[in-house]
Amino acid sequence: MPKRVLMLNYEFPPLGGGQATANAELLRAWEGEDIIIDCVAGSAGDYEERACAKNIHIYLLDIGKQWRNLHAQSFSDLIRSGIRTYRFAKMLIAKHRYDSIVCWSYPPIILWWLLGRKYAIPYVCLLRGASVPGYAKKWQLLDRVIFRWFAPFLWRRSSAVIANSSALRDLAYRSYQGAITVIPNGIDTDRFSPRQIPIPLETVRFLFVGRLSERKGVDILIEAFSRIQQKNWTCTLVGDGEKRKQLEAQTQSHGLEERIIFAGGRPRERMPETYRDAHVFVFPSRNEGMSNAALEALASGLPVIHTPVGGAEELIDEGKTGTIIAVNDVTALAEAVRYFLEHPEKIAPMSLHARQKALEFRWKSIARTFQQYF
Repeated sequence: MPKRVLMLNYEFPPLGGGQATANAELLRAWEGEDIIIDCVAGSAGDYEERACAKNIHIYLLDIGKQWRNLHAQSFSDLIRSGIRTYRFAKMLIAKHRYDSIVCWSYPPIILWWLLGRKYAIPYVCLLRGASVPGYAKKWQLLDRVIFRWFAPFLWRRSSAVIANSSALRDLAYRSYQGAITVIPNGIDTDRFSPRQIPIPLETVRFLFVGRLSERKGVDILIEAFSRIQQKNWTCTLVGDGEKRKQLEAQTQSHGLEERIIFAGGRPRERMPETYRDAHVFVFPSRNEGMSNAALEALASGLPVIHTPVGGAEELIDEGKTGTIIAVNDVTALAEAVRYFLEHPEKIAPMSLHARQKALEFRWKSIARTFQQYF
């Protein structure tokens, strides 16, 4: 008899960011496996049900987004999602016997506490970025007043606490002394793969993928490229966000609008070709749980310039799969970029190492590891 798991999240593609993507990829990896997953999450629009496979059922609840501001959730969004998810989860629990509840961040962890008191179902906490006190600036007040105390209270009552990087685990240890397992994000290495015929290196193509927000450090990227004297490069920024106009103005002030290209958001189906059209991935983030984009870049054979935030320790072998530079360090980022421009012959061997590193993170393998805790 396969185990049946109730999975709760507040976002699911196209709503949300890395957490939503990881959730969707895990469900895809479990298709046809000896486990039944009922996933309840927020919808970008109206209520929707999906049956991806006989053992995977997805219920996307209308939480009032109506296709607006899909990559950021406000406190009111989370409260609305929590109330509707709680009601829907109660209905599912009345119909099925669940072996465990898997909770992605807040508010699902709080929902379990309410559901668990009534139904006594063990639960697993998946830590992703903002679910750890001290991670997100915008939640600083709530962290100090509520979550710094409430998060450890919830984690202690769980059957397992799982972080997606050692850096995020270490941040959680500042407020919690219990066991935390690290299971990294995974990658679909069939979908994301290197170009068969390499792109000529006359112009080195750098790439950034992510939200144009303060946290992603794109302002540092632009400043670093403004210090590059060589002209044989371009840098494409794929993504959108609240800082776009400010970053475009910054680019124009340096006269780089023909070299730094704001490509906007792209649908997921176009992302494999986006990575294959680049040589080097640049990721100057100020804070991460673990970057799906960095994994996608490695799988596509791109060396990665990464800051020492969540995921760097797991993904970057210095000088082989990329390099690690300090957060907010314009000079170090400029030097890393300059290295690839002055030594383009290093890109091909690093590309091979990047691909080999990514193969260690296949979603199928990651999904089986998760299953041990359900």
